[in-house]
Amino acid sequence: ASKNFLNSQFCLFEGGAAWATRAIGEYKIMAMHYNDIPIFLTNGKSEIVLGMVEEKDFELDAKKYNDFISVLNRLIDHLNKNREIRGEQLANLLPRVNFPDKVQLSEEKKVETDYMDQKVLAYWNKYIRDNAKTYIENNSLK
Repeated sequence: ASKNFLNSQFCLFEGGAAWATRAIGEYKIMAMHYNDIPIFLTNGKSEIVLGMVEEKDFELDAKKYNDFISVLNRLIDHLNKNREIRGEQLANLLPRVNFPDKVQLSEEKKVETDYMDQKVLAYWNKYIRDNAKTYIENNSLK
């Protein structure tokens, strides 16, 4: 969700469908700012708020990674329901990572990204991190 959510017919259609079917309990909304999420979609429940306001915030760290994996796994679960009905092979969920603490990382001479699924990291970097400046310009709270 973004500050422009309510300006998109598609977003309103999808949000309305979720609200009407009461599927709202089955998903989490990912947003930059909690106030960007329409009230009718939150029903006061917690959501994933990234709070990414500077370019450095778009680097994938352990918390963002596992939040992102949770969102992807919800999508995969949703797609798998249809695959199961059709008798198709189910897609595998992505494993969450138990990241070592900073001392362990230092001792192992590794960084958090060494423990992330490299394909997920590559997609994050290409579609999210590399577009941070543009996203910030288009979605600032100004």
